[in-house]
Amino acid sequence: AAPGRIHVHQQRLKTMPAELESATTVAGNTVTAASATAMSGGKLETLCVAIVDPISTGACLAKHLSSQGYRLCRVFSDTIPDSVKALVAAGLEVDWEVTIQHEGRVASTLAALRGVGVTHLLVGSEPGVSLHAELSAAFAGGAALSLPREALELRRNKYLQSEAIRSAGCDAVHQRLAHTHDDVEAFIHTIEASAAKRFKAVVKPVEGAGSDGVTICNSAAEVRLAFGKLEGTKNILGLDNYAVLCQEYLEGDEWVVDTVSRAGEHKVVALWKYDKRDYHGSPVVYHGMRLHNVEADEPLLRGMVAYVTAVLDALDITDGAMHSEIMATARGPVLVEVNCRLHGGE
Repeated sequence: AAPGRIHVHQQRLKTMPAELESATTVAGNTVTAASATAMSGGKLETLCVAIVDPISTGACLAKHLSSQGYRLCRVFSDTIPDSVKALVAAGLEVDWEVTIQHEGRVASTLAALRGVGVTHLLVGSEPGVSLHAELSAAFAGGAALSLPREALELRRNKYLQSEAIRSAGCDAVHQRLAHTHDDVEAFIHTIEASAAKRFKAVVKPVEGAGSDGVTICNSAAEVRLAFGKLEGTKNILGLDNYAVLCQEYLEGDEWVVDTVSRAGEHKVVALWKYDKRDYHGSPVVYHGMRLHNVEADEPLLRGMVAYVTAVLDALDITDGAMHSEIMATARGPVLVEVNCRLHGGE
């Protein structure tokens, strides 16, 4: 097969359930749960894993699972741009048994996944986080259950995450979600009225990945300029920047904490210290990261482990691999964001 093409032997049903019409496609063709089963020949010889938006780190995940002999199904969300679907590094290509394009109806996509014998669902990258959460809830419930909108938004919205953990008693960043210039002015007033020795703030997309669109501002004028650059644009994932997040600047080292959760039990599996510096005028550039043992700085890192697990509980995250970005400030660990997926690139 040519790169990017999926060959699927199709056996069409004479009738199609109404709930599946025009909802799910496989290699460009409409598929029902029953016809998807026919494509797989009804064979469930090995576990079949579906990965939602398997780009970047998700491609690494797919390659590893393929090497272990798992059958793989690729699901593209309805939010991922076509240009982003190709973000797979050379050497990480795999043979996908089926490709499913989600077109807005969870019940339809769920039926197609079950039809090809999918047994497990994983998320590959940031654009697929919300769809993965919806499909996982439906998969576990045995029907197309819907997650509350606020639960979905907590998976990706940095502003809501900080407000949720603040309500739960965890330390959180001081912030304002800016939809208008008046919101920006209100945030500026808050910074100027604080006891900070100097003006410093962060302006960034409310949803996104990496350091895309993040600006460190040293004056009110720079905050206004950063807001203007983001307002009404698209982020690196091709998603609309419908609001801009303005936050206090957190002084300290930035860490990323990798966790895996199962039924509400959280295990911290890695602690990384970021090296981010200015580079050719860009204020937040990754230069590297270093893996640390808890024993490297036990008072700091054991406190960070306790903080992260409390954050996961506050966000009602019970299952899956997460990576949480944390600032180690003078007042203690403070959340930047929880990303509900594996971290890193290729």
